Amino acid sequence: MMDRDIFGATLDVIQNFMRTSFPILRGTSLRTIEHGSNRILIERGRRCYLTLVIVGEENDLLRRQMRDELLAFEAANEEVLLRWRGVTSEAIGADGLLQRLFEPHDLFGH
Repeated sequence: MMDRDIFGATLDVIQNFMRTSFPILRGTSLRTIEHGSNRILIERGRRCYLTLVIVGEENDLLRRQMRDELLAFEAANEEVLLRWRGVTSEAIGADGLLQRLFEPHDLFGH
């Protein structure tokens, strides 16, 4: 198990390091961290971000799904996120978002 707070804080530090060390990257954000076959996928919304740790390759379908789910989550929690105090129980729909990301999908429309 990993500590979610330490994991999130570390991602923030890495993002800040990239922006500070590489001014040409200003206005962009880190999307993937890769180590061996492990990947950390980061999708940023307006007020929060969604991070998945996967083994293997990412694909466009997963990225689109992450983006869509994150935007839906932010829309459902707009007021909570505007006055965010760090109380996760105030946000609704996070469990459903994660369940939908891990449901099997028919890639061929059958």
